[in-house]
Formats: sequence, structure tokens, C-alpha cells
Amino acid sequence: MEDAALFLLCSIVFVFLLLKLFAAHKHLPPRPSSSLPIIGHLHLMKAPMHRTLQKLSSQYGPIMLLSFGTWKVLVISSPNLVEECFNKNDIVFANRPQLSSGKHLNYNNTTMATSSYGHHWRNLRRIAALEIFSTNRLNMSRSIRQEEVRYLLKTLYAIIPHEGFSFSRVEMKSRISDLSFNIIMRMIAGKRYFGEELDDLDEAKRFRDTIRELFEASGASEPSNFVPFLRWIDFQGRVKGMIALHNRSDELWQGLIDEHRKRRRTDDSLTTHQGRTYKTMIDTALSLQDAQPDTYTDEVIKGLIMTMISAGTDTSSVTIEWALSLLLNHPTVLKKAKAEVDNQVGQHRLVDEDDLSKLPYLQSIINETTRLYPAAPLLVPHQSSDSCTVAGYHIPGGTMLLLNAWAMQRDPALWDDANTFRPERFLGQDHIDPYKLVPFGVGRRACPGAGLAKRVVGLALASLIQCFDWERVGEDEVDMAEGTGITMPKAKPLEAMCKARESMINFLSFSSLSSPHSLVLSALPEPPYPLSLFFFVFSTFSPSRGLLLTTKQTSPPRSRISHLPFLPHPSESIPGVPSSSSFDRATTRLVLEAAVLRRLHGEINGDEHGGWRQIFPFEWKSDLCLFVLLECRSSIGRHRVV
Repeated sequence: MEDAALFLLCSIVFVFLLLKLFAAHKHLPPRPSSSLPIIGHLHLMKAPMHRTLQKLSSQYGPIMLLSFGTWKVLVISSPNLVEECFNKNDIVFANRPQLSSGKHLNYNNTTMATSSYGHHWRNLRRIAALEIFSTNRLNMSRSIRQEEVRYLLKTLYAIIPHEGFSFSRVEMKSRISDLSFNIIMRMIAGKRYFGEELDDLDEAKRFRDTIRELFEASGASEPSNFVPFLRWIDFQGRVKGMIALHNRSDELWQGLIDEHRKRRRTDDSLTTHQGRTYKTMIDTALSLQDAQPDTYTDEVIKGLIMTMISAGTDTSSVTIEWALSLLLNHPTVLKKAKAEVDNQVGQHRLVDEDDLSKLPYLQSIINETTRLYPAAPLLVPHQSSDSCTVAGYHIPGGTMLLLNAWAMQRDPALWDDANTFRPERFLGQDHIDPYKLVPFGVGRRACPGAGLAKRVVGLALASLIQCFDWERVGEDEVDMAEGTGITMPKAKPLEAMCKARESMINFLSFSSLSSPHSLVLSALPEPPYPLSLFFFVFSTFSPSRGLLLTTKQTSPPRSRISHLPFLPHPSESIPGVPSSSSFDRATTRLVLEAAVLRRLHGEINGDEHGGWRQIFPFEWKSDLCLFVLLECRSSIGRHRVV
């Protein structure tokens, strides 16, 4: 037994030396001389890896070739070389390395993120580009993002003291993470699994636990990827653990698919959630499966679910957290961002996705955040399918390619004050070099969800700036140390001092923010109405005697819509009302209906500031109150508070 082990070791060393001798005759990129048998340069790799590679690049240049066990690893940290790799050699580097996590967690490397370049991958990419992340699809799902962002605002407002508008200490990491996961899961399956107001607590807990384990397993380094004979040993049980985790996650994804399939057989092809009907990603995939069952199998759909969760959640949430941390450390920038939001959007309504194009300074803040703290500092590895030439050097086939985006985006030769947070550097730039700032990757394998990420990050950050004032906890700056994982999180989760802006109290306290779903006017009891309800209306609105006797018709100007953020203009919900009209009697009726229902549910009673009264700045008539109460039931179902 010992002789066999010794023979195996000698054989490995012999093959290693032979390969090294053969490679010496090729014009290969520079590399450190401290390569060891079997492990190569792995002993040089210290966490965080992007910083270690940056230090090596400062010694050996922007292109270098390392050995990670049996793998050749090409490290690039120059925009010109990135362009050469993904312009001249685009197809060659369109593959992904086949790693153990891809095999055991990603359906044997068949998901969009891990599959090899070819017909299967092109099919998956087409689905993502046309059916999931197209502009039209993103516009259709904008209500999901708006509702979840407003739910985040509501949860923050609920935990801060309202008396005296004082600051309160809040933990942001978990709340931002919940936002990202709920947006993605509602787009995928129409379900929320994070935060409060969940439909199925047990299912939500199983989902959260599985997701946490998946991210931990995907972010962990696996020595057997680089030293193959360790796969036979698996002395730490990592492979067995990944297989067991895959089985649990597969059961969850299959349950979602079966649930959608069952509903499609008994109902229709769309998902209905809390009174809303829309098409989820699973709905779309099952429609494709109906037409091409052999191509769009359940395993392919489960792979799409995996890819959307892994690529569309942590990346957005860590970017928002880094951006808010940078703003807290740079209050002047935060003040300018708030002024831009106030000037372009105002304080009479909440910011929406359509406003993002009017906020160039906010976009510059996001660009500068991704420059300094890219969510994936080494992006996703590529692999050469054949030998090629880069910068005059021979690159063998099967070489893993790492783009050190972190090093490139902090290179003093490329950026003035490279390590300084200065959003102004991006102002006035109609075009940003796609090979210089690469937070979403580059080439054929660039992230197809970049458009979604920009919307989520932009809307969340703009809303937090618009609705709240922010300060650091104490005098010290926010700790900007980097953590480890599949993405680059903050080592210390963000905590901040937060208070609601007085001008935004009305919006934060309205029932439209109390749930991530629309409040449908459907809870009013059937007539006849009790006499107490009539007394309630008059006691609530307290009209003066002169007002009760007046016959003057009030018609507030359309600008008064600033007091009614949860109601559409009459032209949007009442037939026959022109868009140029002011708020008339019909709109007043809608306002009164909403107020009655909110008071009946006890929501107005809990308003310590009496903010609800500010939505009634115009005159009321007794006959109007009676008219609404007698006919309110007939209008239920036609109007929705959003």
C-alpha cells in the first residue's frame, strides 16, 4: 500500500515537471517563480483574493499566468486586455470552468451561469433576454419592485420614534437583503419569503435556510477543484454535503413548479396573488414547456430559478448597502443627492422608476459605488475553449480566466484619486468605457439582469434618501472593511441613525405603505349601515355649521394630488373625466371611501400626528358624506388604493 502511494506521488511530480518543461518552450505570460509541486501558486492565495491578485499584478504586470493545482489561471487587470479577451477572443472565452459546485448544485453545470457555450446556453440566454429581463417584462413587473421598496420604507418608519422626529438606530443589512430576495421571488413564483406578512411561515423558513446554505456552499473554496485526487477522499464530506443540499433545494424548486402547473390546469395561465394577476417567470417557462417539452424540461426551469436567485439577490443588496455606507461617510454627497431628488421629484409623491433617468447624480453615486466596491470583484470565471493569443502571449486551451475588476477599477493609471469616493467623475459622461467599468461582466456571458439590478438599486436608494434623514452611529466613520463570500459584502453589517423626514410623514404613515400588496376597497359591510357609522363620519370630519349650510361646490386644483399619493387622478379611474380636470366631487368621494375604510380598520386611530387629516384640506358637505355611505357598496371593486 505504501509502495503504491509512493509510486502515485512520484508519478504526479514527474508529470508536473514534464508539463513545466514543455510549457517553458511556449511564450507564456509572466508568472511568480514560487510555484510548488501539486498545488502550484495556491499557497500564495490569501483572503481577500482580489487584493492578493492585485499585489501580484503590481509585480508581474496586468497579465499573468498562475497555477492553481492542475489549472492554468490567467489573471487580467487592464481594460485594453479585457477588450482583447472579449472582442478578438470572445467565443474562445465564452465558456465556464466546470467546478464541483456547478456539478453538484447547478444540475451538472447546465444552468445559464455554469453551462458551457453552445446551443443549450444560447437557448437559456434567449429566455433570459426576451422573457425575463427585457424592457417590456421589467416594465410589467415594476409594481412588484415599487411595492417591496415601499414595504421597506414602512418597516423603517414603524421602528423609529415619531414623537419629536428623533433619530433611531436601525440595522440595514437584513432589511435590504429581504427587499432583494422578495423582489426576485415574486418575479419567479409570486411569493414572499422574507420579512413579515408571509403566507406560509414553514415554507418561508425552509426556503430561507436552504438559500443561506446554498450561498455558503457556493462561496466556499473547494480544494478538489484544483487537486483532482482529493475528490476520491472527500475527508471533510463537502461533496456529500453539496449533494444533500442539492436534493433539498431541488425539492423546493420542484414544489414551486408543481404548484404553478396545478393552478394552470384548474384555473388559467397567470399567477394571482393578493388580488393581482401577473405572469411569473415560472408561468413563462411552463408556457415554453407546453410548446417544446423536450427543450424546456423541469430541470431547465429549476436551473433558471437557481440562476435568478444566485445572480439577482446578493449582488443588488450588497450594492445598496455599500452605497448607503459611502453616503454616510460623505454627508456632503448625501446632501447633494437629497437635493437632486427633491428638485426632480419633489416631496409631494414618492419616487418611481420613471424618475431614475432624471437623477444623474444618483446614477453617478451608484456607478462610483460599483467602481470601488463591485459586488463580484473577480466577476464570474471564464475558461478558454481553445488556445489563443492575448497581448502576444500564448494562452493554452482550458485556461481559467479571472478579471480582477476590483484592481482595474482602482488603478491610479486609469482613475484620478482612484481610492476616493467622488461621484462627480461620472457626471456629464454620456458613455462609460464598457471595458473600464465592468460590474456586470463583459462579452457574451455578461449579466443579462443588469437592467433589473439598476432599477432595484436606483429605486431603493432614491426612496431611502427621499423619505429619511441619515446619520452615522457615533462620530467614527462607517467601517468599510470587506467580508468574504460568493459576493463582496461588508465585513460588519451596516447600522445607521435614521429618522423620517417631516415632509414625508404623510406618505410613510398612509395605509398604502402598510402592505406590499394593494389595499382593495372590499371590506365595507353590506347595507343597511348602522346609525353609529353616520355619527362616525360627521364626528371624524367635524364640518362647521356654515359648511353644512353652504351650497358652494368646491373643486380643488389638480396640484392637490400631492396630498393624495395613494389615489389616481379621476381620469385614470372614473370614465368621462378629462385628464385636464381638477379634483371634483367624484374624486372627493374616492377619498372619503378610503378614509372611512381606514378608520373602520383602526388604521387612522393609530396615527399619532393626525396626518390623515392633512389629506382633507378642502371643504366637505353633509350630503356628500351621506351619499358616499349609502352608495359606497356599489363602487367597491371598481377602485383600488395603490
